[in-house]
Amino acid sequence: MSERSYPRPRSECSGCHGEMVLCWGDFKMPYWRHILKDRCDIENPGESETHKLAKELLVNFLSKGDLRVVKRCRKCGTTTKEKVRRCEKYNSEVKIKNGIFDIAGMVDDNVVVGFEVCYRHITDNLEARKNYAWYEFRAYEILDALDVTPFPKSITLYDRRSDRLCDFENDMCINFRLIARRLGYYRVKSYYPKPIYRLLDEAQYGYYFRNKKRWVIRSFQSPFENVVDGWQLTKKRYFDTWGEFVMRDRCLRCKLQRKGLGMGRPYCRKCYLKTRNEENTYVKKEWKLKKSKRREDLHDAFLFLNEVPKLGNCGVCSVCKCEFDTKIVKWNDEEKEICSDCLEFKFLE
Repeated sequence: MSERSYPRPRSECSGCHGEMVLCWGDFKMPYWRHILKDRCDIENPGESETHKLAKELLVNFLSKGDLRVVKRCRKCGTTTKEKVRRCEKYNSEVKIKNGIFDIAGMVDDNVVVGFEVCYRHITDNLEARKNYAWYEFRAYEILDALDVTPFPKSITLYDRRSDRLCDFENDMCINFRLIARRLGYYRVKSYYPKPIYRLLDEAQYGYYFRNKKRWVIRSFQSPFENVVDGWQLTKKRYFDTWGEFVMRDRCLRCKLQRKGLGMGRPYCRKCYLKTRNEENTYVKKEWKLKKSKRREDLHDAFLFLNEVPKLGNCGVCSVCKCEFDTKIVKWNDEEKEICSDCLEFKFLE
């Protein structure tokens, strides 16, 4: 069993120049304590020494032991674990173009992998490191793992990079809200098939039905081969999305760890009851109109409809001559012979 090495590391405080010793609490990560109880105004008295000691321990370990890293995608939250490749040598303060790595693994004097050690603030110079494989670790987590005797043969650290994404092109690198929309459990209620019709209502009446997002109990699955949120829905992708959700083992709505979730059962008990009550409320209440503040400006933009002929029996657009079977355009209580595409084009023109 590994034990903390003694004597404990000591250093001089940069504020009061008093002597400090590195300590551990029962429920705390490693911290520095003044040996004499002198008053010191430095908030983190051992910050620079912690950073320095963590780098020294990590360099010594990398040449002997196996390092495994837990990476978390900031976009979808998926975590993966990988083993870091071993290099010929490891150097501190290695210069790269427009930046410096705290530690770099070298092969034939070329940087193969970089390591950053942070105390509190993570690295923000990401542009200089974009062409390298690199990781960022908390200094205290390194001390907690390595300041022991005997030296461990293998450790696992968490990568704290702020820009970390899934390492491969992954359709499933999506957040819970987007999963809910693709599976049909989070919908947008709208009375307009196209935004141009909403603008038309604003111009004529000064009011429009507002869009509203809501969670639902039953999924509405769009026909396969349709586009959902700019994403081509196929049978394989539909079931892959379910698989991605189930593997996370979390409620689709509150995102908390829950057991018993699966295909067709995306909610925990609490979220299920909440969503069911909300659905009952939606059924009972009518959707309210929202007043527009730009009626006059929009009215002037639609004046071209005065010149469009009334709708005839053939149902052919007077502009592009196409046969349209979508929503009929009404202007001043008259049905106009124009399709939605031409209506939008004329409005923008």
